Amino acid sequence: MTTAEIAARFAVPGRLVLVSSTGGGNVNDTFLAVFRTAYSEQRAILQRINRKVFTKPAWVMRNLRVLTEHTHRRLDREAHAADRVWQLPRVIPCKDGRDYFRDGEG
Repeated sequence: MTTAEIAARFAVPGRLVLVSSTGGGNVNDTFLAVFRTAYSEQRAILQRINRKVFTKPAWVMRNLRVLTEHTHRRLDREAHAADRVWQLPRVIPCKDGRDYFRDGEG
């Protein structure tokens, strides 16, 4: 399965127009995916989790989702008094609702 076919499995509005490697990482393979609608463009980062390092990728993704959802809720509650802009990624679910996509190679 190609990286583009995998990127298209995620719940991002628009049509996939580009998937490109962001270069070598320390542990995971990282890709930039660009999705376009008639009015907008959204960029998403995809990572192929290294199963030799992270033997339970589903747990990694669950923990990342729990952490980012908790942090976003807290930042939303405190936004009225914020003196800076916080940027934190969100986990983009697959179209089937899971936090990750697993191909035939795991």
